[in-house]
Amino acid sequence: MTTRLKIINKRCAISEIFAVILLIGIAVAVSVPLLIAFNKPPSEPPVIISLDVEYNKDAGMLLINHISGDNILNAYAIDNGNYVWKNLEVKVTGNSPDIASITGNEDFSSGSTLKVQYSGDIPSDGSTFSFIYKPANQLIKSFDV
Repeated sequence: MTTRLKIINKRCAISEIFAVILLIGIAVAVSVPLLIAFNKPPSEPPVIISLDVEYNKDAGMLLINHISGDNILNAYAIDNGNYVWKNLEVKVTGNSPDIASITGNEDFSSGSTLKVQYSGDIPSDGSTFSFIYKPANQLIKSFDV
């Protein structure tokens, strides 16, 4: 009878090891997808920037003067002949009006100016310009016409 108990104990020991390995496998299988789902890349830090803005509604021209603060690299780009905002975005009352041209350095730094010429429905009285740093989704400045 003693021999038989030893055999049973050996079988229990094998199944306990198997159970521990199985539990570790389940824990890893559950935790890896959770880590992937909740491990988001760090967000872009906000910029500290001072802008001076002038708008000539008769000409549909916006002047954005970078007074001081952080640089905004790739503020805009030319894509297939169209001017598009990249890391800086200018919205007018929540919309993005058509841009005829943007002059100024694409890397918007202290002391530089961007000259934006609008076409089509140009912003008018009552419009609100919002200047947004897109990587951090940060409102830099708001300007009412």
